[in-house]
Amino acid sequence: MNLTRRLVGGRSWDQTVAGFSTICQEQLFAFGRARWLNAELEPLLFFEGDVAVGGALVVIQRLPLRLGTVAVVKWGPVLARKDDGERLYYDEIVTMLKSDYAQHRGMTLSIQPHVSAKLENHLADSLARHGFAPSPDLRPTERYLASLRHSDEELRKNFLPRWRRMLNKSDRSDLAFVRAEADRLPEFDALFRELHARKGLSDRSAYDTASSMLGHEVDAARYELFFATHAGVPVAGIIAFKAGDTAEYLYGASSAAGLALNAGFFLQFNTLRWLRDNTRASWYNLGGTDGSAGLLAFKSGLIGTLGVVRPLPPPMIYAQTLRAKMTGQAAYFIRAWISHMKRRLSDWRDGRKAQQAQEAAGRDAEASS
Repeated sequence: MNLTRRLVGGRSWDQTVAGFSTICQEQLFAFGRARWLNAELEPLLFFEGDVAVGGALVVIQRLPLRLGTVAVVKWGPVLARKDDGERLYYDEIVTMLKSDYAQHRGMTLSIQPHVSAKLENHLADSLARHGFAPSPDLRPTERYLASLRHSDEELRKNFLPRWRRMLNKSDRSDLAFVRAEADRLPEFDALFRELHARKGLSDRSAYDTASSMLGHEVDAARYELFFATHAGVPVAGIIAFKAGDTAEYLYGASSAAGLALNAGFFLQFNTLRWLRDNTRASWYNLGGTDGSAGLLAFKSGLIGTLGVVRPLPPPMIYAQTLRAKMTGQAAYFIRAWISHMKRRLSDWRDGRKAQQAQEAAGRDAEASS
């Protein structure tokens, strides 16, 4: 196998990789441009003859004080198709990335392999064979994947009993499932703000990229926006990524009225059905739980016995020189520690807000009695 590589423009990159089997939103140029404002983006396509078989959107991040540079490939490289030749393409692409970024340019190369529905994540194993070492990562790693390729009856039977009961209740609530256009994002914004205010939560996501991704010029790369409505009013919403073999749940929110109507159960079930009928995805990645017992119960009930829970591999790091290796590992350790402490501080603040809201509600109840 003799692959060639080509640096392409962002628009051409998104048009090409949107049709790849293992594409994810982090490997789209439009997402990277909106998410990493101070980084350089290098979209590299790899060809066998004239056919693009894989690619890597490389994010160039320069460390403070000129300590070094890290080349990051998050949830990549991406491959055009998943077949018996997948490992061979992946291995050669990784070899070429090592040569370009670590050996010739002296950077620390960091590759975050994507989640695999299989028991063995051979992409992570391949990086280990190439001499990559896992970086510090203090995040919860479990990811919940729902299986899509089933009939409505099979999907319903697969839900765990309590999840299925709540779905049955929602079916009697006169809810409607709506696929919405980007111009209805303000309605989702309102649900999203209400959710965070109600729970006293802080948003640490990449939600600010949603507006640009909902308007992406490439249909396959465009985010999808779904609502559950009651009497024409949105009471729950989902933003999802639909391209490739694995679709992904990105953002969701329900109003207080939606909670009473079990709209989240209705909306997720119909999102599964829409993805099954309108995409080629076999799996629907629901993300993790962030240690929330409520999310654990909801997502476990949704994936049932046909779905799987798989670990998200840590970022894997390779450096040719000792200095690059040390600075790269130190940068990841510091970033992981800061991110962990920010999460703990944010969780503490969110807990305080929720406690204060409960105390205020209690005082109001006493005053009105």
